[in-house]
Amino acid sequence: GMLLEEDVSRHLSAAAGKNNSSCHHPSWTTTTDDKCNIEEIQIEDILGFWFDGDLQENYRQKWFPSHSSERQHVADSNVNDRYGYLLDKAINGDLDHWPKVFGPRGAAALIILLDQFSRHIYRYHGKVGDERQSLLDVTGRKAVQISEQIVHSGAGKKLMSAPFEVFSLMPLRHLPTKDRLRLVMAEVDARIDQHQKEADLLQKFRKTTLRKLQTLECQAEEGSEILEHFPFKADETSMP
Repeated sequence: GMLLEEDVSRHLSAAAGKNNSSCHHPSWTTTTDDKCNIEEIQIEDILGFWFDGDLQENYRQKWFPSHSSERQHVADSNVNDRYGYLLDKAINGDLDHWPKVFGPRGAAALIILLDQFSRHIYRYHGKVGDERQSLLDVTGRKAVQISEQIVHSGAGKKLMSAPFEVFSLMPLRHLPTKDRLRLVMAEVDARIDQHQKEADLLQKFRKTTLRKLQTLECQAEEGSEILEHFPFKADETSMP
């Protein structure tokens, strides 16, 4: 279903009991906790909508559907209905605190809103040519600032999935300069290097685990052979 603004209160129970002491914003008053819970739900909904599911299916259906295809139209419609109101808030600066208050996940969700959902929503509303580009320049500049903050702070990057990091870097490609593209290349190269080291670690772990399994299987086979070739009569005299 659609997670529209007026429906969010229904989801507060999902965040009940969470004591988020970091959720403070100067404009919040007695409703700070509720507002924090609502925004946390919104962030997780954005990230879940964009990243959950099979990677290849996401690539075809959501991330890069064929131009002017039915898939693209469906994706545009879904994003507009579900997140149009949040994009307006992001453009107005009402969500600028997300990276500080909610960390890397808040930053990534805001980037997805500004850099990805904006494209779906503007296309859905028939924005084309210079009008569309001028709108994307506004959202893009805000997204670039957040993207650069993520890169330079390094906060949470080691815990990011590859798609998470790709879309966190995407604004730097959408508004490219030589420095921004070099920065993206450096981040991607570092990620590939780290991925290779992690793959090597997993291969070593698998190899030693397989060796242990084979040892246990050999011991079990040797034990069964002993029982097979050396039958004995049970001596129950010493049993309690």
